[in-house]
Amino acid sequence: MRKSLWIVLFLLVFWLAGYLREWFFVSVNDLIFYKYHEQVNPRPLNSLLLLLNRLDYTTLYYGKYVLTFLFAGLFFGLQYSLLYLIRSDKVLRKTLVYGYVLMLVLSGLTMVWGYYFSSTGLLVEYRLSRWLMGVAQSPIICLFLLAAEQLLKSNRSYEKR
Repeated sequence: MRKSLWIVLFLLVFWLAGYLREWFFVSVNDLIFYKYHEQVNPRPLNSLLLLLNRLDYTTLYYGKYVLTFLFAGLFFGLQYSLLYLIRSDKVLRKTLVYGYVLMLVLSGLTMVWGYYFSSTGLLVEYRLSRWLMGVAQSPIICLFLLAAEQLLKSNRSYEKR
């Protein structure tokens, strides 16, 4: 398949994955809200979420952390697959891997720092960590790498002169 066709196909897949992620997290947040306030959810749950309704507040709350990493893994896998299928440079795929590792480590370190050393009660640290994980759950890194690929190619032709 042509490179541009792969990119369009993956943009559709990214859109679908993003929609699924957003729907799922909004639904789980609603469940958490009603369980925390010990209220009955006035909206009927989707049949996919009936199992989650059986869980208690704490399990749902901390389960969101696991789900965040699962969705970040899904987006990483999609981006790596796209870069592999369009036969991009290995440098770009390595950059994607290093970028994800860096984001996960920084996100974890900011949460640990905020939990143990911050007097603001995780206010700033949680926002930074959440923003980093939001980037990890989006195709933005791959889009930047695809744009950078053109710069990489033009730089190599300049180096050969």
